[in-house]
Amino acid sequence: MKKGFSQLLFLYLLFVNLLPCQAQPNINRLDSLFDSLHQKSKFNGNVLIAQNGAVLYQRSFGFADRAKKIRNTATSRFHLASTSKLFTAVAILQLKEKGLIKLNDPVVRYLPDFPYSGITIRHLLTHTAGLPDFQIFEPYYQENPRQILTSADLIPALKRYGKVLFEPGEKWSYSSPGTALLAVIIEKVTRLKLEQYLKQYIWDKSGMHHTYINSLSAWVKDEKRVKNYARTTIFSDSVQIAESIPKHREFAQISGALIGPGLVVSDADDLFLFDQALYAGKLLRTETMNEAFTPIKLNNGTYAQPEPFLGKTAFGLGWFLLAEDPARKIVLHTGKQGGIVTIFVRDVTQKRTYILLDNSESPGLSNTTLNAMRILDNRPLLTLKESLAFTYAQDITKRGIDFALSHFNQVKTDTAHYYLNLFEMDYVGHQLIAHQRAEQGLETLRLLTQMNTDNWFPYYSYGKELVALGKKEEAAMNLKKSLLLSPENQEVKQVLEQLKGN
Repeated sequence: MKKGFSQLLFLYLLFVNLLPCQAQPNINRLDSLFDSLHQKSKFNGNVLIAQNGAVLYQRSFGFADRAKKIRNTATSRFHLASTSKLFTAVAILQLKEKGLIKLNDPVVRYLPDFPYSGITIRHLLTHTAGLPDFQIFEPYYQENPRQILTSADLIPALKRYGKVLFEPGEKWSYSSPGTALLAVIIEKVTRLKLEQYLKQYIWDKSGMHHTYINSLSAWVKDEKRVKNYARTTIFSDSVQIAESIPKHREFAQISGALIGPGLVVSDADDLFLFDQALYAGKLLRTETMNEAFTPIKLNNGTYAQPEPFLGKTAFGLGWFLLAEDPARKIVLHTGKQGGIVTIFVRDVTQKRTYILLDNSESPGLSNTTLNAMRILDNRPLLTLKESLAFTYAQDITKRGIDFALSHFNQVKTDTAHYYLNLFEMDYVGHQLIAHQRAEQGLETLRLLTQMNTDNWFPYYSYGKELVALGKKEEAAMNLKKSLLLSPENQEVKQVLEQLKGN
């Protein structure tokens, strides 16, 4: 018996001592990945990777404050942008567990002035309500750029905007105002401010003592909070404070006091504690988590399919679901705002967690996350593809439209090394026009209509720019084509109505 015990003890100690040796190649590969990206200005922030409840890899890169030469550290705190939505989703599911709400309850039961009777809490939670995004606040900003917009402005703004984009449950369309409405419901049901609720029922229960809400209406002074940096244009090689750039300043003003969809500040360690609290069942029951991680279906019985960013994705109750491998359950949320990119991934099957927080709007962070996941899977790395929109922007500003289009046509089929995102290219077109390159900008937007003949958005975007340039006849043709492809689209209808009025 004694000899048998000694042998078991020996084998156990041998196994424990081998663990660091087995992990070291992965650590070296992760170091190589992130060091290389940082040197290429493609990562500036913090990374934490954990497995089976223990931190496997944690490092900080670059500056929290470039002017003062303060470097990012493990205690640096970041605005989470839309990753904040996870806390609102967990809070809603907690209220469901307590019997205080039902997901199929109509929103008007809690908010009688809400103008759309067919929308339920479930629709808001799953982004299938048909509500627009932050564009509902653009008229307010144009009228008064200093106005601080809060939850009290949500319903008036929606009424002013008009009809929903589509019937509830018909499609999937990301809506931050929808998440803000969930926050209003939480406050009404619990009689607590959202931050009070989150602190008491999520953050304190998880041990998250460095997490809080920071908004224009309740600014928190925090020396650990990083500065956010962004490129002035897509053509720039350098960065500056994000809110000094007009487009980021406008968005920060529009969204900066709307709690629920954003505004949470945290650090990597606190997010890891949140992750562990979910595993431990401190926040939600197992059956609730399973429901949250189940793909939702639309009215026609098909699964909702958000735009892929880490591969093919589905959507659950507040979570994106990575759908590439059916045998594996991987859930996540991301956030992106002026100067900020955040990614929070939970590989529930392998008990792995990936947290990336970046304060310089570094490109390609989705592929960076996928490669970190591949390292732990002992799989070959993906080629970190270049943005074809960014390459096109550099070409057009440095070598002209003819070279840019020729190079674009040459490499657009090289999907091994380049990716093409419609909205990135659209952004390039508008940026060109904004920087006195109207001919090049219009050529870019025109190119998108030719490449996406079945998509309403390029025609709408091109048409709006033609309106601004006084080309009414050409604008009307593109807007009518957009409406033909999306007959119930209120955004397109409004621009057409305005065009007729002029």
